[in-house]
Amino acid sequence: MPKIPNLLENLDIQHAEQAFVSDITYIKTDQGHAYLALVTDAYSKKIMGWSFDDNMKVSMVKQALKMAHKNCRFNHKSIIHHSDRGKQYCCPDYTEFANKLGFVMSTTQNQIHTKMLLQKESMEY
Repeated sequence: MPKIPNLLENLDIQHAEQAFVSDITYIKTDQGHAYLALVTDAYSKKIMGWSFDDNMKVSMVKQALKMAHKNCRFNHKSIIHHSDRGKQYCCPDYTEFANKLGFVMSTTQNQIHTKMLLQKESMEY
């Protein structure tokens, strides 16, 4: 599997729908765990897409990205799609799907999670 670069590392995000950041969070329930996949606009912090399921299959993150794509207000080509290097985001099924929608893939290059990136940016306001 080819290494996906980190396109956000030195990027100055200046407008909505320039870059989307994706991650999965675990939610404890009475029956065990459920999972919430989010696609967030890195500039506005708006949730562009989401999916909730009892498993972390690729179909869950694809559904969230499909919703995000549908919710785009502007006709931007080549929106950066940034995530951690989780298997759901790096597998060919997902990367090919994202590319067909017009997204340009980007991932972290170390163990810093995407959630930390969003938290850091939101603290700057």
